[in-house]
Amino acid sequence: MLAVELRFRRVNGENPRTERPVPGVCPSLPGYGFSDKPAAPEWGIERISDAWCELMARLGYRRFGAQGSDWGTSIATSIGQRQPDRVAGIHLMPPLAPPDPATVDDLIGAERAALATLREAWESLRQVNEWISGSAGAPVTVPTGCSVFPKELQRPSRRWAERRFPNIRYWNEPGKGGHFAAFEPALFVDEVRSFFRLVR
Repeated sequence: MLAVELRFRRVNGENPRTERPVPGVCPSLPGYGFSDKPAAPEWGIERISDAWCELMARLGYRRFGAQGSDWGTSIATSIGQRQPDRVAGIHLMPPLAPPDPATVDDLIGAERAALATLREAWESLRQVNEWISGSAGAPVTVPTGCSVFPKELQRPSRRWAERRFPNIRYWNEPGKGGHFAAFEPALFVDEVRSFFRLVR
């Protein structure tokens, strides 16, 4: 697994005289990006989340924030579930939360649109569906920030997300962007910073 430790001194208009530099550790998923294929099987969500917590400890971070999109959403959520005392909060793009059956007779427009998209995509996401609906779908109580982009496949409403993430401190639905939010770098950085300013 490759991890890059960065120190951001001026990002998106940050004033280095009034704001502390923000250290960022950017690990690459085993078998993705800059990391080699794992030598052994069993590198799933839980093992990766534990490895990232160990990585942060070895780098000297007693507490840290975790941010995730794509598979990182599940890994950041797992960190919040498995080692809540280690994280100041988790920021998810988007939060993985299933529709609330109790709202089926009272859906708002965005929820109807989200369900229509999910019907098309959910079968290909069966493993993630099982992960968020099974025992791993238990409530995540750490402070949580959520950014739901309009072109994302999974776009839960806040009330759906609050069933799984009862401690949402930041919620935003930006006007542009999709599944790979980092393709909008200024917006991505602004979303992440907006949440973590609240939970330092």
